[in-house]
Amino acid sequence: MLLAVDDEPVSKWTFADWLADEAGVDHPEKQTVEERLAAGDLSEPAERRLRTSKRCSNDRLRELGYEFAYPTFREGYRAAVDAFRRGEYK
Repeated sequence: MLLAVDDEPVSKWTFADWLADEAGVDHPEKQTVEERLAAGDLSEPAERRLRTSKRCSNDRLRELGYEFAYPTFREGYRAAVDAFRRGEYK
């Protein structure tokens, strides 16, 4: 398994709020990890994802000289955001 991250790792909520702002829609409703676990409606894999850390770094890739085409999520999602703004996605 290969795990990689861009130059600006962010939480899913930071990303979701940024994307909502860019798309001109309301921010999604948020629940804490504790609230999600307490709901009791998660599959075993979903619960495991909530309980484990997903922190990673791209330092090793950078040391090897790798250059990202999209250094952050902002550049990576720009074309999709622009298409949404033009009405190409609903």
